[in-house]
Amino acid sequence: MLFMIPSHEKKGQALLNWKATNELPWGILLLFGGGFALAGGFESSGLSHLVQNLFTNLPAWPPLLIMAIVCVFVTFQTEITSNSAVTSLILPILATGAVVFGIDPRLLMIPATLSASCAFMMPIATPPQAIVYSSGYVNIRQMMKAGIWFNILGLVLTIGMFALIQVFVWG
Repeated sequence: MLFMIPSHEKKGQALLNWKATNELPWGILLLFGGGFALAGGFESSGLSHLVQNLFTNLPAWPPLLIMAIVCVFVTFQTEITSNSAVTSLILPILATGAVVFGIDPRLLMIPATLSASCAFMMPIATPPQAIVYSSGYVNIRQMMKAGIWFNILGLVLTIGMFALIQVFVWG
C-alpha cells in the first residue's frame, strides 16, 4: 500500500519507493517476525497448553525456587526467540501456574518480564542485540562470550531483587 499512497511532501511520488526498501534491514525484520510466528505456532499447536498443564503436576516447591527457575528459563529461551514473543507466550501460562501454586502471579510474571530483557548473547534476543549484530562490527561468537556474563548478572540481580521484594511487598 505504501507504494501506491501519494506523498504530500513530494508531489507525484508515493510514500515508499523501491530504492528505500533496498536500504531496510530485512534480516532483522525477519528475525522478529519469525519470533512472533513461533509464539503463534506454540499457541495454535497446543504446546503452550501442554506447558501450562505441566504446572499442575509439579510438586509444591517454594515460591522463590519457582521464580528462579522461571527466570533462568525465560532468560535462555529469549536467546533463541525474541523477547516479546516469549513474554506474550509465557505470561498467561505463568498467571495460571501461579494460581495453581497458590502464590501471587506478580511474583512470577514481573521477574519473567525483566528476565526476558536480560538476554545478551544472540542477535534475536532483544532489539538492541539485533542492532549491534547488524552493524557488522561484532560477530556471534563475541556476543556469546561477553553476553553469558551479562545473562548471569541479570539473573542474579533479578532473582535477588525479587527475593527481597517478595518479603517486603507480598509478605
